[in-house]
Amino acid sequence: MWQSALAHALLLDHDGDRVHADQADLNGRQLAEGARSMARTFALLIAEAPAGNKQELGQKIEIYETMSFLPSEMKRSRTASMVELAMHFDGVDLKRPNAAICSARGSNRPWKCYLSSDRISS
Repeated sequence: MWQSALAHALLLDHDGDRVHADQADLNGRQLAEGARSMARTFALLIAEAPAGNKQELGQKIEIYETMSFLPSEMKRSRTASMVELAMHFDGVDLKRPNAAICSARGSNRPWKCYLSSDRISS
């Protein structure tokens, strides 16, 4: 979802002066900022959950790289920095054998953690 929102933001920002009558007469820049906000929210939701395998960590790396290379994104928000921080912590946790991984899968108690080394393998 974050890729879709970010793509919409880039497209809307391309023609920022155009007024969209079907969108309450907002211009492209205003709509693009809303789409960027949605992309940041989805990126933070993905970054918040601990990575349980290398694919999930790879998704966080992709988010960070995409957002950090956008012009002025680092000035607009701290989202890329927060994703980077989560990415580094997950990288350390995935290297550690028998890392404690919290998961709500199969449990109605999301705060319950269990030790697992089999989830670390990709």
